[in-house]
Amino acid sequence: MSVEAEVLKIVEQEAKTVAAAVATEAKEVIAEVQGLAAQVGEVTKAAIVQINTEEKLVARELELEYLKITMEIQRLTKITEEKARAYQTNVEGWLKKYGLTKDEYMFDATINAFKKL
Repeated sequence: MSVEAEVLKIVEQEAKTVAAAVATEAKEVIAEVQGLAAQVGEVTKAAIVQINTEEKLVARELELEYLKITMEIQRLTKITEEKARAYQTNVEGWLKKYGLTKDEYMFDATINAFKKL
């Protein structure tokens, strides 16, 4: 036998060994993936759990309370904004009335008077 034939036989044998090892690993990987797929299926099944009627009623009542309180907060926010605008308008009017500027004087609401800065 020639050297080329010897080398070819060795390479073929090595290729068969590597191919067998890859096939074995591929089977192991496929089995592992199938096992993971089954676990994912179980998790997916458990992702939706229905609650009973009483719990649904509690959830609806809490949601309704939340919406009512949110509306009340919005109403109070509007009132607060209106009062803040009215306060600012009055302070600016008093500044003009007394010939003062914002750069020189600040209104102190605790004593209801303008203080020089």
